[in-house]
Amino acid sequence: MDGPLVRISGFDAGFFYSQTPEVHQHIHLLALLEPDGVLTFENFTAAVSARIPLLPPLRHRTVRIPFALHHPVILPVLEIDTAHHFRHHDLGGTATYQDVCALVSRIASSPLDERHPLWEMHYAEGLADGRVAVVVKAHHSLADGVAISALLE
Repeated sequence: MDGPLVRISGFDAGFFYSQTPEVHQHIHLLALLEPDGVLTFENFTAAVSARIPLLPPLRHRTVRIPFALHHPVILPVLEIDTAHHFRHHDLGGTATYQDVCALVSRIASSPLDERHPLWEMHYAEGLADGRVAVVVKAHHSLADGVAISALLE
């Protein structure tokens, strides 16, 4: 690890303290995109990966302090594990919006892995209308829905 330890705010720490195995403190964004022949999982992953150095929240890992003696701290991550953060889903070519909602439900039902920066991007192709669904999952301590939308723009 490189760089100083940064303590998260008490407000953001509250998202960690209120998290349970049944109640996850992450948010989700769904974008339905029209493919243009260039939009592939590999191109999507490469384009977002190239921008990660410009987006500090996506390069930080949150570490809990033993026995909760202090709020969690943020550590910079030198190398992003793209295989962990970017997930590819093939919905078979006949998927409906309800199928996309079912996928979002499955994505939302699992906690984020605190050994990594607290975000994932899911790329789902195979909708009947030819569109691609992108689901962004991020811990609420990283940003709220408005902030994560702005961050990703």
